[in-house]
Amino acid sequence: LPQWNCSLFKDGFRVFVLCLVYFLYVSVFCFLACFLVGFISGLVGTLLKIPANIYNICLIVVLAIVFLFTVLYMVYMPLVVVDSAKELKLKGFLNPLKPLAYVKTLFLPYLILLLKLVPIYIVIYISQALCFALPNVLTYILSAFCGYLMGLYSLVYYYQLRQLVEYKHYKIQKELEE
Repeated sequence: LPQWNCSLFKDGFRVFVLCLVYFLYVSVFCFLACFLVGFISGLVGTLLKIPANIYNICLIVVLAIVFLFTVLYMVYMPLVVVDSAKELKLKGFLNPLKPLAYVKTLFLPYLILLLKLVPIYIVIYISQALCFALPNVLTYILSAFCGYLMGLYSLVYYYQLRQLVEYKHYKIQKELEE
């Protein structure tokens, strides 16, 4: 068994605080964006007498852009968590624009990683959903096995994120500084 100490709880609390802060950033952004989009579009629609179909299309486009920005932000947030684990501190990682710093250097490698790992996730998820239809003890056994596979999947996923941050992001940053 590994040596027992309380540093694991401190590290876990640091990750919890980091995730909570970024969740609050996304929540505030979505609230303000939807409020401002609704207010400005209502004001412009009233003042300029824009037809309803054009108004609805513009509103859908703006809300889709807000949604895509939020998804992009949330997809790159695990990279911040993995990168902060290297430093063992929160200083510098609470910047709300930090996840977007990884987009420039890791867009293509991260996209390739997601395309490799998403089919595995889908297979595990579907097999777990199908095992709930079984009416006997096999449901519990397969659920436990799927939970084990999801645990392994998350370990592989975060290990690969760490490799991306270490060998791609910092390498490119070092080349840009030179």
